[in-house]
Amino acid sequence: MTTPISGASLGFNSYTNLEVEPTKRIDVSDNGLFSPLDCELTIKDFPLVVDSLKGIRFSNIYFLGVGLGLDVAVLGLNDPKGDAKFLNVVVKHWLSESDAVVEPLGPPTWRILVEQLNEIEEETLGHNLQEKLERGEIPPNFSPLDCELTIEDLPLVVGSLKCIKFSNIIDLGIELGLDSEVLKLNELSEGANFLNFVVERWLSKSDAGMGSLETPTWKTLVKQLNLIGEETLGHNLQEKLERGEILPNVSPLDYELTIKELPLIVERLKEILPENISYLGVGLGINLSVLNSSQADNNQLLCQVVQRWLSKNDEVMTLSGLPTWRRLIEQLNKVDENFIAHNLEEKLELREVPPKLPQRLVPKASNTRLTRNDFASVSKILMRLPIGDLSELLIALGVSFSTIDKLNKNRDYMVIRWIDATDGVLQYSKYPCYNVLSQALCQNGHWGLAEEIAKTYPAEQGLEEVELSLPQFNESCSSMVPDMPLSHAEQQKLDKMLDKNISKGDFVYGGIVYRFINKLTVASYMELCLYLGISQSRISRIESHHAILIKDFWLQGMDNAIRTTRSLRTLLNAFKSMNQNGIANDLKAYCIEQIRKGVTHDSVPTPSLMTPPLNFRS
Repeated sequence: MTTPISGASLGFNSYTNLEVEPTKRIDVSDNGLFSPLDCELTIKDFPLVVDSLKGIRFSNIYFLGVGLGLDVAVLGLNDPKGDAKFLNVVVKHWLSESDAVVEPLGPPTWRILVEQLNEIEEETLGHNLQEKLERGEIPPNFSPLDCELTIEDLPLVVGSLKCIKFSNIIDLGIELGLDSEVLKLNELSEGANFLNFVVERWLSKSDAGMGSLETPTWKTLVKQLNLIGEETLGHNLQEKLERGEILPNVSPLDYELTIKELPLIVERLKEILPENISYLGVGLGINLSVLNSSQADNNQLLCQVVQRWLSKNDEVMTLSGLPTWRRLIEQLNKVDENFIAHNLEEKLELREVPPKLPQRLVPKASNTRLTRNDFASVSKILMRLPIGDLSELLIALGVSFSTIDKLNKNRDYMVIRWIDATDGVLQYSKYPCYNVLSQALCQNGHWGLAEEIAKTYPAEQGLEEVELSLPQFNESCSSMVPDMPLSHAEQQKLDKMLDKNISKGDFVYGGIVYRFINKLTVASYMELCLYLGISQSRISRIESHHAILIKDFWLQGMDNAIRTTRSLRTLLNAFKSMNQNGIANDLKAYCIEQIRKGVTHDSVPTPSLMTPPLNFRS
């Protein structure tokens, strides 16, 4: 056992700090060995650093912050927050090298931390920390695998295990130290929720009395996955943790933000002064030329700035790095939007503002194959949709737009065509079932109906889940279009189809527009708005269903869309301008396929020479 050593015995004076004898340290210059004290620290090491400082006196946290170079104004603002919270603030600012560090001592290292602990008469804490580092009891850098998990991490852990075989869940629970009898009793009753049940009992240490329950960590989980034959899942989980794709117990300020968070961020910035929007954009790495050339109003400009930042366009990665709340707060402070910055940081820390937008889960429904015997039940649900929405839904399910056109909006026959799996239905799913219908309803924005279906016709345990997906075509679209060239007559029909003016009430062509817009990634929706003449602010305020909204706004002639020809050719050109050549080829190939199937179209007027919207490239 190590005998407790007083500060005086180490050569510390109660008023001044004297260095520990160099011979007691591992010194790089003396013997060429790497010292863990000189290991550079980053924000990823936050849990490790905070844990190593848990013995510090509250009265010394302020002075530690001063010693580490933090602005006294920032410290004074956070001092009243309480012991643990104040320490967290100090460590986060130091490790992230934020603007609050006005007198940096160099890149954060353990050596700097130990020296500053000695300066504020926390010699025992500093000495113990140094000894533990040199003996290897504390790793010099934090490994996410060693992060202790709590019940708050339940969604994160369950999500990381979603690929586990159902038969292995009970074995995992037993290896994690849970009561096997409890697991066996609940395996059948919990059904699809059994994984959630096991993880919740593990994280809450419900079976701690069993004696074999280790502290819940990612390392323990990976180890037990390997033991039960889930080596691939364990390996992938470890790799994601080490690459930072899973962030365990990291401050919400350091979550990487994506285009999905655009509505959330724009909402938090709505009070920014108009004259500061461009300055904020420049600080985040948006090219000044882009900002100067924009003719958008203030709200649209704010949306464009945030969208380009989240999409990592221009010089974002060079000037500000990965988009995070912390980066945004730093830039807000730089443009004198201190109130917004402080308010945003506080609400994120208190979880009053979600750091990421939650993913809404599609409700699971029955996977049993539907037949004509189920027509009455299916029809009863779908008859509640307006005829236009029903047409779009069935097109998304694979029913041919030409079929819907020929049926002249006869609802019953439209539904029967899907149940009978005609046209391209089997390209979009394995077979018609309630689960596929539920997914299509969610995709088209009808969440209430989807949830009602899931409650009335719940998923059966043990049956393979049937997914709704877009048909799989290769890049050349050879599966859709034969290699033979178009005849003159076919080319004329294709031109007519592409140049047809689409009205807002045209459910057939509107369905085609929706189908191909829906192939874009979320990050591409805002760019498409630019090419179609739609204000991005209309879309940024909405959390989901962007494909439907873009289609509706465009066909209704909103904003600058009134200046475009609403036709499939305009959409085709927009895809090409966005370098979405695969989707553009798919759209053209789809039209050719319909022509070769004998679908006829009324003659269409020649497109008028309308002026394209600003920034449109034909």
